[in-house]
Amino acid sequence: LKALGSSKNPAFEERPMYFKWLKLGFNLDVIIFVAKNVKKGGFAKLDNRLNKYYELHLFSEKEISEYENEKD
Repeated sequence: LKALGSSKNPAFEERPMYFKWLKLGFNLDVIIFVAKNVKKGGFAKLDNRLNKYYELHLFSEKEISEYENEKD
């Protein structure tokens, strides 16, 4: 939540999302990296981004960074 810029306590429904991301193959460092780049939208937007990266087979900070730079 800190990486998303939020100071609230985690909601019960957000915990399963975290475990889903781990099952998809993302490690904690990558989840935090992506969260820091999410401007608004909280867990829902973070979930959408990670799902997109999963579909594109992007699992490292370097791959995600290169993709986002090329996209811009």
